[in-house]
Amino acid sequence: MAALFLMCGLATGLAAAARSGPPPETSGGRTTIVALAASDPAPAERGWAFVVSVAGANHRLAVAVDERPGLMAGDTVLLAGTIRLRPSRLHRNDVAGWMSAREVAVLARADGWMGAANAVRTRVFGLFPEADAGAALMRGFLIGDTSAIPPLAIEEMKRAGLVHFVAVSGGNVALFLGAVWLGLGILRLGPRQRAALGLAAVLLFVLVTRWEPSVVRAGLMVGLVLGARLLGVPLAGWSALGLALTVALLVSPELLFDVGFQLSVLATAGLLLGSRLWDSRRPRPVWRALAATLSAQLAVSPLLIATFGSVPAFAAVTNVLAAPVVTAATALGWAATFLNLRIVAGGAGWLADAVLELSRLATSLPQVGTIGLLGVIAVALVAARRPLAGAAAVAILLVATLVPATPPPG
Repeated sequence: MAALFLMCGLATGLAAAARSGPPPETSGGRTTIVALAASDPAPAERGWAFVVSVAGANHRLAVAVDERPGLMAGDTVLLAGTIRLRPSRLHRNDVAGWMSAREVAVLARADGWMGAANAVRTRVFGLFPEADAGAALMRGFLIGDTSAIPPLAIEEMKRAGLVHFVAVSGGNVALFLGAVWLGLGILRLGPRQRAALGLAAVLLFVLVTRWEPSVVRAGLMVGLVLGARLLGVPLAGWSALGLALTVALLVSPELLFDVGFQLSVLATAGLLLGSRLWDSRRPRPVWRALAATLSAQLAVSPLLIATFGSVPAFAAVTNVLAAPVVTAATALGWAATFLNLRIVAGGAGWLADAVLELSRLATSLPQVGTIGLLGVIAVALVAARRPLAGAAAVAILLVATLVPATPPPG
């Protein structure tokens, strides 16, 4: 066992060293390099920035440009500009320095899996324009792209407890898989063929969403379950979560300190613990949804309070209301993407507008701090046995412990 841990630690260290690599020899003066785009361009303090892997070297550079370049992750680019050695981080990547690029030319577009992922992202961008708030939110539901969502809308979703819907995770992976399986249902695939197709779809989805930490965790879990099905080995939820965490942290140890990854793990653990809390009550779907939402919310609340100071007091309620709308919007969004139907995309955008309106209405609802959270957890344990008494106690406790709500900045 000790030898196994030693080998895992050595592999992790070598992988980290390979990612960082030696710094480039050129610093200052005009330089031309050929590189592979490792991230999509994103808004920066001045202009746009993206990460590249320099051809023939182990290091990465952050590239700053004045205008948005027409490239995507996986494209081969020619860059001309000046390099300044300054180790830092950009888009969760360690970089050896920054390049101020005056010229950017795409030499070759991404192919293979990355090319397919870029084609999906391009289709989503075309169907859901960034100028419309609902369409911009659909980008978040589908591929986790929040760059076009108005800052006020993001703040309202945070205060309503709904911002996690644009942090693509397990539910999004499931919907994407469902859309793929439904679209190919006419082929009458067997269980093993469906599992193999599912593995391919999960890999594509991870690339489409640009390997966000929460998607990496969810993708690994689903991939392990599907892989086990191919081998005929049953894999329980807790085992899948533990193995997914082990693999993810071996490959990228820095994920341990990523808040999005931490929240994803806690939410999944909460779901596994409490999803069947009220399984004996009727109607079962309603109680299951409420139990899953409440358990996931309670699991992530301590970290949310430690990070942001408070959590929405009625997040469980807003999530129960919003979840079916988000699910329908995401399903329609993927149908529109695969079939290239703008009318269906319009319907999905209308549902996304409804989620924004719900967030706006819930913004004025109070937030709860540490004391209130502890009380709610205690009362929730009582409510598991006596729901009506627990609900009354929750209402009284919230009134006594709520943090005064303040409107979001305009």
